[in-house]
Amino acid sequence: MPGYSKVPDFVRALVARSSSDTFYVGRTKSYLVSEIAEGALAHLGVQWRDGAAVYERAVVPPAERGRRWSNYNVNGRVVVRRDLPKAPKTVGGWEVPNFGDWKKGSHVHSATIMAYPRETWFAQRLPIVIDVAERVGDVVPVGFRVDRVFDRTDLVERDLHLACSLLRESVGGHVSVVPTDVSVADWLADQRVTWEFLPRGEATFERVVSRLRVDPSDPRVREAGERFVAIDSMRPGAVVVGDGEFSRYFGFKFREDLVALECLDYGNALYLMYEDWQVLGQRTRIDLLADENADYDRVVHRKGWQDRLRALLALRGHAVDGG
Repeated sequence: MPGYSKVPDFVRALVARSSSDTFYVGRTKSYLVSEIAEGALAHLGVQWRDGAAVYERAVVPPAERGRRWSNYNVNGRVVVRRDLPKAPKTVGGWEVPNFGDWKKGSHVHSATIMAYPRETWFAQRLPIVIDVAERVGDVVPVGFRVDRVFDRTDLVERDLHLACSLLRESVGGHVSVVPTDVSVADWLADQRVTWEFLPRGEATFERVVSRLRVDPSDPRVREAGERFVAIDSMRPGAVVVGDGEFSRYFGFKFREDLVALECLDYGNALYLMYEDWQVLGQRTRIDLLADENADYDRVVHRKGWQDRLRALLALRGHAVDGG
């Protein structure tokens, strides 16, 4: 996966909200045992042997062909700053004959041109630190951190850009921010998703809001309440409320492999998931909502979204109207 063209805005927002001025660029991702065994993390030296992950805790991603940011990390980079005005630059320094005749001697020739400034990024050889959490069934949660501490009061843009892009290229998906005042164990635990299932008849929206610890007067609550009523009319079997990283998410379970997720913080879309819940329940928010390869449909909340959701549910064999 390619890196970022610049430091993403969502990373800046995460930095601003971080509980600490200092932070790492990190990411968690859950893998099936079979994926690791088949080499999903072989480029980072992670293998599966005798029922356990075998790995070096800190690995500099190799500068293999096609891995642009890994190459920059190992070998450095020269960036042409086309966002800055051109400036005079002396070029040349080559030897030429006097009057075109080497018999008459020679001299060093140079010229001044207008050119964009160039910026050198020196090789940093930043390692990625790997932490493998306890296996849950066939799922293995893995934490990744670029081994450099950043300080939001004194950020170097290009260094943060490199760290974000290096990790994304190496692991895939979108990166996150890990405050240095949070232990690795707590960080990995916070990424885990646990869900509370509420029987449909007992799951009022007011009860969901109380579980989400949201002020009922928040304007977002009214919109979410309208969506709750609309989707509840499509006959879900239960309502689910997330805990931990999913503390502001609630969902509608139609079947074990058919779940719709809503979010109060980022309520522009609903996600209809088809993955088995034993796997889904162990994946992180980033895994679920940013994994381009995950099996889900995104339903944007614009005119007609209810009809689109009904159609998707019907395609999956759910009797929306009870027929």
